[in-house]
Amino acid sequence: MSKIIIPQGYSAVTDSGVLAVDTLSVFDNGVNDPLHVAEVMPWSRTATVGDFLQAQHAYSAHRGGSTNWPEMSLRAYTQAVTRGFDCLEVSLARTSDGVWFGLHDASINRTSGTTGLPNASSMTWADVQNYQINTPPGNPGYGPAPYMRLEELVDAYGKTHILMVDPKNQAGNSANLTELLDYMDAHGGPDRWIAKFVGNASVWLNLAKARGYERWVAFYEPDTTYGGGTGLATCIANGYATLLGMDYTAASGAWTEVTSYGLPVMGHVCPTQAAVNQCFTYGAWGAQVSGVSAVDTDL
Repeated sequence: MSKIIIPQGYSAVTDSGVLAVDTLSVFDNGVNDPLHVAEVMPWSRTATVGDFLQAQHAYSAHRGGSTNWPEMSLRAYTQAVTRGFDCLEVSLARTSDGVWFGLHDASINRTSGTTGLPNASSMTWADVQNYQINTPPGNPGYGPAPYMRLEELVDAYGKTHILMVDPKNQAGNSANLTELLDYMDAHGGPDRWIAKFVGNASVWLNLAKARGYERWVAFYEPDTTYGGGTGLATCIANGYATLLGMDYTAASGAWTEVTSYGLPVMGHVCPTQAAVNQCFTYGAWGAQVSGVSAVDTDL
């Protein structure tokens, strides 16, 4: 049996989950030890949302790394954490029995490779657990992974990382959004969470605003007046956002417009280091990254 030292500011992936330590700690690393350490990883470099906003370059892992691993699985988020991502972005669905879990779409058909299943809001959590999240195309060696409850992400990284949450198909449901915000309030509140949406969702963004949460609202070139739209201007006029996002492929004119409002801008959804670098060239403060394994968060 050997010993492993976990220094202050690091956490360990153990057989029973993620163990974060506040001070220098030593654990037996034997195979029969319930705290058998599989991997040691740094904590987030940003202790609060305020710290995150002060970073020179801020990085958020889109769905945990949606081009690399089964999206919004705990496996994906663990991989993002080991690569130095301080913020973990997650889209949420809510089952008919009230379980919030990682899902971008209305149904699990795309992510599980099925057809004909009803929307997640009509399934129970037990129903969802009959399926797994497929690995992204081009990464078959990683294999599928289980769907992840919100509580699993919070238990693993809610005290060490910033969580950016997008309620997707619940964005107009005041009762369910209030339930979600109550949970966020009880698990770190505005110091640990950022509310997110793509485009204007007045109910969600106003409810989050009333609770004091930073609000990241993402747009694409057609949403700018440069691109012929008014969505970005509407967002600013209504005070929905404290942070903005722009598609990394948008033309320089759209970037000039989004940066002109004086709010921090995060480029999205970046699959490569080149995409991240392009966003920084246009004046972005941060990048939301899908190609987590391809990006150096020390830059």
